[in-house]
Amino acid sequence: MRTPSEIRARVTESMARLRDGQVGADPRGFLGALRRQVLDDAPARMHLLISARLAEMDKLLDERDALAHSSATTATGVPEVE
Repeated sequence: MRTPSEIRARVTESMARLRDGQVGADPRGFLGALRRQVLDDAPARMHLLISARLAEMDKLLDERDALAHSSATTATGVPEVE
């Protein structure tokens, strides 16, 4: 089991990588793997804190997706079909 300081450092470092676009082509997959790794390794008393930080990362990805969708729509005037 990792120490609380190691877990906090891992989550903080992952947030920076996510924010900077350094997680590869599948940021949702990165976040899912991080969620499993960190929560499985963390003491129960840290789960709420970790879940809050992971929710921040989910929100960042949602905002990034919404911005990308908005940009695609306004660039052509027509929504893109996926």
